[in-house]
Amino acid sequence: VNTKTSVDYLTVPLLISIHPGRGGRFFINTGPFAGIKLNARCKGTVYYNPESSGTYTRYKRIIYDDMERAIKDNNFGWIVEGGLATSLFGHLALECGLQYRRGFGEVYDDTYLPESGSFFNDGTVFENSSLSLRIGIRVPVKVVK
Repeated sequence: VNTKTSVDYLTVPLLISIHPGRGGRFFINTGPFAGIKLNARCKGTVYYNPESSGTYTRYKRIIYDDMERAIKDNNFGWIVEGGLATSLFGHLALECGLQYRRGFGEVYDDTYLPESGSFFNDGTVFENSSLSLRIGIRVPVKVVK
């Protein structure tokens, strides 16, 4: 069995931005996030060999399974990011940063299986985490009173 489970989330962060130093070129962002599951799927290849008398047959099956009910609908966690910003055309800024995001707790809904817990051993845990390279343009917004 060679499969990969993929879960897509809409992530809403609440970040505090810290700019150490005088020029404000470097930044550190940190704070909590809430994730809302958009979809969950398992893709991959399964090989199996049915037993029969005197013959050997190997089958290959491509799987694409919907995992919506097996993964919890929400995920909460923490984001830490660090990077560099440089001026671009006056008030705009070009940002480049490295972001680490880690969810709190289990995302697999163990009530999905008929016998809760029968699939897992004591060390198995499904958690969300990601490491992302982020590049973007910061556009300042003025609040008019």
